[in-house]
Amino acid sequence: ELLPTLIHFLDMHNINIPYVDGALFLLSEICETFTSKLERTDINIENQLVPVLNILIPKFINLLKSESESLRFHSLKCLK
Repeated sequence: ELLPTLIHFLDMHNINIPYVDGALFLLSEICETFTSKLERTDINIENQLVPVLNILIPKFINLLKSESESLRFHSLKCLK
């Protein structure tokens, strides 16, 4: 239940940087601690199960272009 909310916050990067920064911080901790579990986790997108990393990785890459140093830092941390 937490992952869809965090993913939603990532889409707000042009509107609300503090929410995105918080979501990225949590995701970086999740990525670091639960890497193998994330690799096996699917998320429901429009009634279809999709690997969560197929959703997250493009968002992290896109956030590397952000003007916010904090967003770039946390995005990079998620990808490592």
